[in-house]
Amino acid sequence: MQAVRSLTLYGIPDDHKVLVRSAGSGRLSVVAPGNCRVPWDLGDPRIALQTAYIGGLTPSPRLKLSPVPRVVFNATANPETNWTALGLAQRVCAEALRRGMGVVNPPEAVARTCREDVAERLQGIERLHVPRVARYQALPALLLLKRVESGELPFPFLIRTADGFGPGWIRIEGRETMRRLNLLPFDGRDFHVAPYRECRGTDGLYRRYRMIKVGERLFPRHLIFSDRWRVSVRDRPRIMQGRQDLADAERAFLADPFGLLGKEQIGIIREALTRVGLDYAALDFTLDPVDGLVLLQCDACFDAFADDDSPPRATDTIGAIRRALCDLLLARAGEEAVTQS
Repeated sequence: MQAVRSLTLYGIPDDHKVLVRSAGSGRLSVVAPGNCRVPWDLGDPRIALQTAYIGGLTPSPRLKLSPVPRVVFNATANPETNWTALGLAQRVCAEALRRGMGVVNPPEAVARTCREDVAERLQGIERLHVPRVARYQALPALLLLKRVESGELPFPFLIRTADGFGPGWIRIEGRETMRRLNLLPFDGRDFHVAPYRECRGTDGLYRRYRMIKVGERLFPRHLIFSDRWRVSVRDRPRIMQGRQDLADAERAFLADPFGLLGKEQIGIIREALTRVGLDYAALDFTLDPVDGLVLLQCDACFDAFADDDSPPRATDTIGAIRRALCDLLLARAGEEAVTQS
């Protein structure tokens, strides 16, 4: 059978900054933030991948491809940092659908994954605690301070620039930590503000579980422990290396997340991912003994194949996600997707 051509659309961020690396043999690779990364080669002879970058200072009005793909994977994943490229992706995908091609992660669905939109959409799911996210337009520092003084923004709270070009979430626990606001650029930008919920375990560690949706299937990706509230993959070598108990806990999650979490919590995860409306997405959460699942993040801006996220059984986990993604691309292209062993 002739290989199905699949086009991956990556967007240039709105600040027009990308990282160019030498990949050996004189080949250069481009890393553009705000995208859902997939390998250059999925390792499946049924699929031939093409890649296109859209956006930038002088975006092309048309995308000329030869040969023409049969399915488009929209990897432009962050509407807060790649909004211009996402608009271009919507035009490309609309034309693709008009010509009878398949589309994975339609740009209009990605556009609805801004933090405040996701937080609102996921309200009301029983046993899922979703902190509401407020957007303050062009918030000046003095007005923010007044809202804190009036009690409109009670401690503790999180704050970040809404355009994604900033230091990320900053935690303000009380008046003694208000000086952290100096890290933020109060230059007319919008800000996201959300209540902070303490989710440290009885052992003093924070946890970030990640489940990935591929089509209608769910896969575990990682369970990372940290002594910091902003859990990162960088915490794996810093905290988890040398801790057999933590490695065993992650291994158990990767081996049987459905048994570990149980039918009720898996149902909550499915409902949340269904409401978000993406074909390929990740849901990050932690567990609370009272409220059940506490949402950390849910969107398409993740890398299931990252080299720096290598838990035990990583080969099994990544391989299963890769095969499911191949099947999804083939199905959207109109091909019968029979997973290879």
